[in-house]
Amino acid sequence: MNKRILSLFSTVLALALAFAGCAGSGGSSSAGAGSGDAAESVSATAESQAANAKDSIVVEIVSDPPVLCAGFQANIVVSMLSDQIFDKLVIDNGDGTYAPNLASSWEFSEDGREITFEIRDDVTFHNGEKMTADDVVFSYNTVINGGYADTSTSAMDRAEKVDESHVKIIFKNVYGPAMVCIATSSMTIFPQAYYEADPDHFLRNPIGTGPYQFVSWSSGDNIRMTRYDGYHMGAAPIKDVEFRIFVDSSVAAIALENGEIDVLTNPQQTDRNLLMNNADITYDETESAMVTWGFFNCGEGQRFSDKRLREAVSYAIDREACMLGAMEGAAVKVNSMYPNFLPMAWPEYEARQYDPEKAKALLADCGYGPENPLKINFQGRETPHYAKPAEVMQQQLAEVGIEMTLEKLEAGAWSDDVLRKSNFEFNLICTTIGFLDFDERYSLFVTGQPQNFYNVANADLDDAFNRNRNSNDEEERRQACKDIIRIMDEEALIVPIYGNMRGIAYRNGLKGIAADSGYRYYINEWSF
Repeated sequence: MNKRILSLFSTVLALALAFAGCAGSGGSSSAGAGSGDAAESVSATAESQAANAKDSIVVEIVSDPPVLCAGFQANIVVSMLSDQIFDKLVIDNGDGTYAPNLASSWEFSEDGREITFEIRDDVTFHNGEKMTADDVVFSYNTVINGGYADTSTSAMDRAEKVDESHVKIIFKNVYGPAMVCIATSSMTIFPQAYYEADPDHFLRNPIGTGPYQFVSWSSGDNIRMTRYDGYHMGAAPIKDVEFRIFVDSSVAAIALENGEIDVLTNPQQTDRNLLMNNADITYDETESAMVTWGFFNCGEGQRFSDKRLREAVSYAIDREACMLGAMEGAAVKVNSMYPNFLPMAWPEYEARQYDPEKAKALLADCGYGPENPLKINFQGRETPHYAKPAEVMQQQLAEVGIEMTLEKLEAGAWSDDVLRKSNFEFNLICTTIGFLDFDERYSLFVTGQPQNFYNVANADLDDAFNRNRNSNDEEERRQACKDIIRIMDEEALIVPIYGNMRGIAYRNGLKGIAADSGYRYYINEWSF
């Protein structure tokens, strides 16, 4: 069942049972003297609690977003804000199934390249105008052609209107993760006329169909929203929402402890124990959609085009020690660049294990030893997520005779040097998967793809990625995903370090909230 519907249903059911219980106590012929007064007292208390419940919330975000619509910017903060304002056609349940949202039903064509959606007829935008099939088609084609959401839209060709209540999404080829992409935050629906009147104004003053409508944006300080009472799934329990911007996460943690904010969406490792031990705060965490892994420049003429050297580095790194040294144990073991909870994941597979003696033998085979050590210059990002595991790996590599010097770069310089220019030999990345399918990494590792800054060219790996991408057969796709994990391990194309954890901390009394692996939070599901 749709989580939003389930939340609303649970609330209504709880209220119904509470009132039924009060009525039953007051009317029973076997009740003793004063039971009617007790029922009235319980009812009065419930009404008082409801009247005194908080009707506003302050939520921390880590940065000032560039826009407020996820179809125009790939960014986790933008996506969280966008998810409050905009709805998608369907909701991803996270287990390979999907729930209706703006679409009430859908059907694949016989060739598997088209999906026809029936659009709900009871949905209005925040300006009161009814959502139409034209709005849906315009929104999709704008996002598809915009290029900002390529990880979700690269396989999409276009959207077409079938009639007033049906739209068709057409893919370039049969595409296995089609529904996953349609359910991503990027695939927002907005009013065509409002957008066309002033696209730049729309990006900072958005109108959608979601549970909250935009109120104001004070750059560098806060973004305010209020519930949309005409929401098609029912009005949210919490009326007013303020997203307050904290660049320094430790300052945000103090603000949570002081009661200045209600929710800390991105607690850092350094504040974890302090927050967990605060009696006024609830701390929850789960495996994140972020994975940390080491990678090589496998290009022709590069030293790490030699598989033996890649294997040597892989055998030299102790993942357990990295988890302890960099994350104080708040991490999980992974066997690939994918989180364990991903549909089609293969957590049982045992990837290459720590073996320093094998590392030394492989280095010797390549002509390196105590008198001729392998020297690597490592350009890493300066943030703790990157710097800490790099420092642990530096010590481990030194133990097998690899001298790795650390050069710390700010984010922009690192992206330009490493990702755009491929100016590296061995490096590290901490990245969140954009949508829950193996195809999300397609452009990173398939030969000739624009984001393949690793310069990987492996025909078997290309074939596995394409089998997953171009099939609607679940078993065929599952085998392809297993092959991706196996080939990357056997060829030592990356070094899986660990899966990160995602935490959330909030003031006691807030209900319906839990840590989400992908930073997906729907505030209309929360209540005090």
